[in-house]
Amino acid sequence: MERLRNWYKYLLIILIPILLSACSNIYWGIIKNNTNEVIKVKLTLTNEYGTQVLELLPIESKDSSIWEYEQSSLIISKIDKDLSLVEATNRKGCTITFDRTAIEKNVESHRQQIVIEPQDFIDACGKQ
Repeated sequence: MERLRNWYKYLLIILIPILLSACSNIYWGIIKNNTNEVIKVKLTLTNEYGTQVLELLPIESKDSSIWEYEQSSLIISKIDKDLSLVEATNRKGCTITFDRTAIEKNVESHRQQIVIEPQDFIDACGKQ
């Protein structure tokens, strides 16, 4: 009986990580440009393997760009957990930066997407 109990214990130890990793899904991150000009966006992704910078194609006015990420389906309320920084630059050279806290606040307000507003550039670089 003790041997059977130990066998179940080891089986659980092996199965739990497998089941948790099976709960991983593919999601799409969305950045929307609500300004009246083209912007360039860089994403910085940081995890246990290092840091990766992803430069998106320029985003036209009132358009969006997407990137794909994998994440546990248990964390669906947060955008890409590896996304640590978003930098957007307008044609005048003004750059705005969203750290992880600002990203989460922006995503909460805009239903799982990051929205770049004209006011973001005004706040960062003054009236342009």
